[in-house]
Amino acid sequence: MEADAETAAALALAEGDLVLEVVRVRLADGEPISLERARLPARRFPGLLDHSLGGSLYELLQTAYAVRPGEAEERIQIVGAGSLEAKVLEVRRSTPLVAIVRTAWDREGVPFEHSHDLFRSDRVQIVVRTPAGEAEASGVASTIEVVV
Repeated sequence: MEADAETAAALALAEGDLVLEVVRVRLADGEPISLERARLPARRFPGLLDHSLGGSLYELLQTAYAVRPGEAEERIQIVGAGSLEAKVLEVRRSTPLVAIVRTAWDREGVPFEHSHDLFRSDRVQIVVRTPAGEAEASGVASTIEVVV
């Protein structure tokens, strides 16, 4: 598909450049818990859709394309389920979902993934770990951004 403005900006592409969109539904105990939409630069990952996409996408990118993940930024908010999401995740329309928008960069600082993930809020818990000690002294810390 062609990159929209948001995807192009996140992946440092021109608007309209080709991206691959991998859409997956994740299950737990046979029930859907998340709807994941990952977009990746098509030029960087030729033949990606010929691989099995049932396991870890990052593991596949590392083994088949030598991608070494560096860092990622995740923006988390609560949204109401739309009609499609409600049907796929087996919840009522407007049910609160945890939405995570992620951009990931490799160790060289090149963006390789822009994702929109939706999780059932009744089935997930978010845990955030922040390094302490030497890492804290070197300037590594977590931040919380409040948007009004």
